[in-house]
Amino acid sequence: MTTSIVLGLGGCLDSELVLDENRLQAMADDHAVSLSEVRQPAEIATERDLLISVLAFMHEGIGGERYVSGIEALLAVQDRFEHVMTVGGTNVRAGRTLALLGHPNVLHVPGRDETFESQLAEGSAVLPGTPRANYVPHLIVQYPQHMRVRLMGGSIHTSHANRVILVNDPVSELTPLHDGLADWLRPGGVFVISGLNSIRNEQILEDRLRALRGILEQAPVGLRVMYEDADYHVPAFRRRVWAEITPRASVVGMNEDELASFTGRPVDVTDPSQIASALETILANLPGGTVMVHSKYWALAAGTHARELGGALECGILAAGARYLEGDAARAESLDTAGEHPTSRVGEAVAEKLPARIAAPVTVQPARELRTGAPTTIGLGDTFLGGFIAGVVETGAMLETRSTLETT
Repeated sequence: MTTSIVLGLGGCLDSELVLDENRLQAMADDHAVSLSEVRQPAEIATERDLLISVLAFMHEGIGGERYVSGIEALLAVQDRFEHVMTVGGTNVRAGRTLALLGHPNVLHVPGRDETFESQLAEGSAVLPGTPRANYVPHLIVQYPQHMRVRLMGGSIHTSHANRVILVNDPVSELTPLHDGLADWLRPGGVFVISGLNSIRNEQILEDRLRALRGILEQAPVGLRVMYEDADYHVPAFRRRVWAEITPRASVVGMNEDELASFTGRPVDVTDPSQIASALETILANLPGGTVMVHSKYWALAAGTHARELGGALECGILAAGARYLEGDAARAESLDTAGEHPTSRVGEAVAEKLPARIAAPVTVQPARELRTGAPTTIGLGDTFLGGFIAGVVETGAMLETRSTLETT
């Protein structure tokens, strides 16, 4: 019997920039950016703000997502570079991976859009009852390793590849819940909650959380609920979502950047002591729950269900590895190709040392050491999530929640 998999709540069109080093250099020269200015702006309103934000991410060697208040700035930067239109959103990319691995799924997205739906993978579907919407593309900036940009007073040099997401998307800010959502959920199925990070209005957020609480309180028996964390456009909303959603979630997932963001301090993902400290902070905010974290070197689960999730973590690693190597061309057999690469020595060291440094149950799977001249960094976390869910379904992990009737 096919497991019911419902993936929500976002979905978007992505405009993926082809980041030409000469054009980026020309842009930095045009705006006369100095090295001393390269730090995250409080607000991104102009083309110059957007450039400085991207340069700051590159300088730190990290990825992230930022809201852009001036849509003209997004369009201006997009027009400076070649770009490709694709479908995006955590749930949408995870759905693509699941479909490729033989797991049909239903997408709860803000609305139906012909361009959006034409690019969905077969086996990942938007239901006919979904209302129509017009998507404003998110700008995705993928920067490679060893890119150098000369600035006034110095230069920046990227230590490794990563991606930046820049958003001004009125439809995503609404993240509507469709009337039929509760009817889509099935006993023993999977329900993924993501996309709430795009909401910028407090009343809209409260309305969505109230509706989700009602749906989860009436959840079918054995429903496995997964919440995937993200960079919130209004950072204060993150804790509100955690308070409402995580007590009803089987697993809470995040990447290494979000782990550091939640704890409020940098986390060296090669240092077992720093990882353990960060996990303890997370689990203190997740009593009785399970956190899943995916990084460049390893993926891990800590908490109640950690020991059930080794196979799912490995499947997520191989799925993300296949995308890193082959991008949108990756297929099910690409996971075998990724699996042929050696395991990360850093990941192996973390797997060996971390359990002794944390009281909670923990399972660590080393990632693979991958080499390619043209890596794909866009959608790696989303693809990991799709592989992880496939692993949960295939291994039969039940992931019973603390109580879907618990209130906070």
